[in-house]
Amino acid sequence: GAVAKLFDGEGQRFTADAAYRRSLFAADRATLAASNDPWLAFAAAWEATAGPRRLRDRAWSGARSRLLPAWVAARTAFVDRATYPDANSTLRLTFGHVMGYRPRDGVWYPPFTTLRGIQEKAGPPPFDIDPAILARIPEGPGSKYADAKLGDVPVCFLSDVDTTGGNSGSPTLDAHGNLIGLLFDGNYESVSSDWLFTPDLTRSIHVDIRYLLWLLEGKKESTWILDEMQIVGTP
Repeated sequence: GAVAKLFDGEGQRFTADAAYRRSLFAADRATLAASNDPWLAFAAAWEATAGPRRLRDRAWSGARSRLLPAWVAARTAFVDRATYPDANSTLRLTFGHVMGYRPRDGVWYPPFTTLRGIQEKAGPPPFDIDPAILARIPEGPGSKYADAKLGDVPVCFLSDVDTTGGNSGSPTLDAHGNLIGLLFDGNYESVSSDWLFTPDLTRSIHVDIRYLLWLLEGKKESTWILDEMQIVGTP
């Protein structure tokens, strides 16, 4: 009903007529309130909910700005050593090692996952996989992107680098400056790492660059990206 009006004859003027939309900026509040345009009615209803929330967010942000110096001072005193900024638009470099972990007795998470793991997990959402990818997985061990020790194409790997929210998408480099992956997540045990970093348990998760290259190579629509990047060296 109401949603359909946004896209049928009553709402098409707003979506299709740029001059009409520009004219609304010159209209006063009373004119806008009296309009029977369904998009304006939707905007008014949305603002009734979003407006108070926006004011609450501004109040919270202001309070946080006032209290943050005290928090930083307390944190610095607690750790009794130099601290570094979180993901706040400053350049941040951290280093570590590729390594698995043992969260409890009898459980060991190796540092790498492979194409075989994708095949084993494939199923209903959120584990649904593009059939074209599944069809290529048996070819993985013979791919130029396969790791000799793993006997398959690596998909993701774990490391003990210290990362936080906002670091997702950061490049992962090896000791020689080669791009080997992209950071995108942390393990369950890393949830508390902003307050307490546990070397034996805290792990970051990276997608392996070899898996990304394997994916691009398998899509005819994406091979131009490989050509543009001009990949050099061995995978």
